[in-house]
Amino acid sequence: MPLFTDWLARRRAGPPSAVEARVAAIEARLRAPLPPAFRHYLCHAAPSATYRDLHGTDWWSADRIERGLAAAGGSGGIAAPPDPWLAFADRADWGWTWAIHCGAGAARGTVALVDGEDRLVVADSFDAFVLLALPGRALRRAHRACQETG
Repeated sequence: MPLFTDWLARRRAGPPSAVEARVAAIEARLRAPLPPAFRHYLCHAAPSATYRDLHGTDWWSADRIERGLAAAGGSGGIAAPPDPWLAFADRADWGWTWAIHCGAGAARGTVALVDGEDRLVVADSFDAFVLLALPGRALRRAHRACQETG
């Protein structure tokens, strides 16, 4: 079953209040609100547990992201605070990581491929990243449907 279709079928990692609480905990640890599209994804479409797609990307749950932040002392699991990059998926068993910029400024909301200290911005927004990461008309329709739920 395609990724977003599967997520839409499962919908949430728990009751809405539990997911919202996880997202609020993530924002509290970052001391900043998440970019709106990414926040919406976590609240309405993120998997309830790590989900490995057909391309080998492990998409993390809000719970895993929050636990990772707690273990990293508030950073996105990539570098020491106040690093604005928040990891949300990895590829090839941590061969590299996908992260979203949660800080202020022009880079806010951009998505990067992170490999050690190297970062390559691959999308101007989370929505653009999803369309790059999940090709196909059916997935685009499912993504649009997910966006309409908010």
